Amino acid sequence: MKFPSGVFHLQLSASEVGLFAYLYLLKNREYRVCITYSELEKRLGAHRPLLVKSIKNLEKKGLLSVVKLYFRYKEVFSHRNCYHLIAPISEDPDLPLKEVLSQDLSLQEKGLLLYLFYLAGEEGDTFKTKTEILSAFKPRPHKAFKSLVEKGYVQVSRTGVKVVVKL
Repeated sequence: MKFPSGVFHLQLSASEVGLFAYLYLLKNREYRVCITYSELEKRLGAHRPLLVKSIKNLEKKGLLSVVKLYFRYKEVFSHRNCYHLIAPISEDPDLPLKEVLSQDLSLQEKGLLLYLFYLAGEEGDTFKTKTEILSAFKPRPHKAFKSLVEKGYVQVSRTGVKVVVKL
């Protein structure tokens, strides 16, 4: 699936990249997604404070705008958040969004894994050091990187410059 590569150049946290990717996967033609925090918590396995913080940061950085949609259902008033995605630059690389987002990983791990797929060539290799890779995020997701290595999604060579992404 095409994905806006500009997201990887905005100094986002790995959680913000993962959340943006998930919302991007759910978007309609008008780049809108209507979903509750509870649904996001269930689907992404992330805690509400992390989701709220990530959404606010994405909004501050101009990647999405939030509109509350109020409605009445079975005599009860309720609301949902509707997110209008503002995709930066163009939809460049073909990334395995569905495959990565369906894995049993934390939101940070998903965002980092998507970035590694973005960096990887056709062979699944990227010749960057761990430090170069992690410096794309603020804060740097050291634990998420270590976890991806332990789970076998990423392999680091002895020289520390080759990362092989496996899904």
